[in-house]
Amino acid sequence: EIAEANAVAAQTQKTIAEENEIKAVESRQLAERNAEEAARQAAIARQQRLIADLQRMSADSSRIEAEQQRLLALMQKDSAEIQRQRAEQFAKEATLLRDEAINSQMQSLARSMAIKATQLPDPTQKALLAFQAYTFNQDFKGYPFQSEIYTALYESISSDRGDQFNVLSGHTASVKKMLNHGTDILTTGSDGMVLRWDMNADPISSTVIARTNQINNSMAISPNGKWLAIGASNNYIQIYDLTTYEMIRKVEAHSSEIWHLQFLNNSNLLSSGSDLTIRLISIEEGFVKTIISTPSISKAFVPIRNELIVGTDEGKAIVYDLNSNQRLSVLVEKKNDPVSVLALSSDMNMVAAGFESGTIQLIILDKDSTRFQTLPGHTAKVADIKFSTDGAYLISGGYDRRSFLWNLNDLNRQPIKWDDSESFVLSVCMTTDNDRILTGQLNKTIKWYERDMDLYAKQICGFVDRNLTSMEWASFVGNQYTYVETCRITK
Repeated sequence: EIAEANAVAAQTQKTIAEENEIKAVESRQLAERNAEEAARQAAIARQQRLIADLQRMSADSSRIEAEQQRLLALMQKDSAEIQRQRAEQFAKEATLLRDEAINSQMQSLARSMAIKATQLPDPTQKALLAFQAYTFNQDFKGYPFQSEIYTALYESISSDRGDQFNVLSGHTASVKKMLNHGTDILTTGSDGMVLRWDMNADPISSTVIARTNQINNSMAISPNGKWLAIGASNNYIQIYDLTTYEMIRKVEAHSSEIWHLQFLNNSNLLSSGSDLTIRLISIEEGFVKTIISTPSISKAFVPIRNELIVGTDEGKAIVYDLNSNQRLSVLVEKKNDPVSVLALSSDMNMVAAGFESGTIQLIILDKDSTRFQTLPGHTAKVADIKFSTDGAYLISGGYDRRSFLWNLNDLNRQPIKWDDSESFVLSVCMTTDNDRILTGQLNKTIKWYERDMDLYAKQICGFVDRNLTSMEWASFVGNQYTYVETCRITK
């Protein structure tokens, strides 16, 4: 019984063991199935993450593409705007070129009409054509100091008013020197008189302020406007107080004739003479000191800062040191062509040298260099040169009976020319406001001119009583240009 009981127990244990083994297998199989499911779920999760990443990347790509499309659209818009702006710029340039071509054509026509006007014998036709040339030049932006148009207007006024309309009489002999003094002009010459001209009076009037009883070769005014120095054909310099017109001093400055005077400052005067010296004269004390002596000095010199530029009969402009009186350099040279006159601009940046051949050499003194510009025009000795007070103009007169006015801001332009003098032009001057030009003649007269041709133009329609006829327009202007009434006269 015990053995059977043990056998039963053993069988039971075996059965239990087999059942446990089966359960273990089942548990292991369950664990394996769980592991496989976990792996599958992990794979699904990875796949979902990948899909999510791909979707995110796709979204980023779409966003980037959308941004690229937006930028491309902006670029295309900018390009279209640039193209539009460029097209507008080209259109503007084309319009400017077209207008420039039209303006150039009409300016050329205006100059041609002005030249034709000077050749017409009929004074009315001359005046009308000159004014039409002026109008075209003004309407089509021509140069406001066009020489040919100025000449046509001036000759028209002269024809109407007579050739003495701008002549001043007061001297009894040649007018050799002219200077501006405030709003007045001072003149002197071979009659020994110094005249003060009131340029604001209508008509212009004169007053005698000094008499030297000699031939006055030169005249100078101190920088402060107080002193007037007169150099005569004898060896004396007379100095006057310009506030009282009284002579305060008479200085025996040279051993012979005095040629040229120039104030160095308010207290000292420089003079040159036929004794071939340049001397320094004290205004208040009257002492005289020779500073340069050379056999080649001419009648021309200008002081500039601490130097003195001296013209010579050898055709040189020589620079001297005013402190040591030593020769420094040759500024300009024209062999065998004596320097007849020198002038200095008020800012001391330009020197003009006139020669006996008629040449004018403009010397531009830049900070680091010196430039030269030849001003052709005169055909005989240049007698006088003056810069305007503002340095914008240069006026000259010569033995060829001509006077010229150069615009120093545009030297490529032709200067205004006056050639209606009856004798040598010995002296020139410009009023302080630069509005009028005066020239002193050998024949004792003075002629004055308006600088601005507008002032002549405004007078023309006051004395003509008609317009150009259609036939005159066709002949002088041309049928290809629309007819207009020159003076817009209303009957």
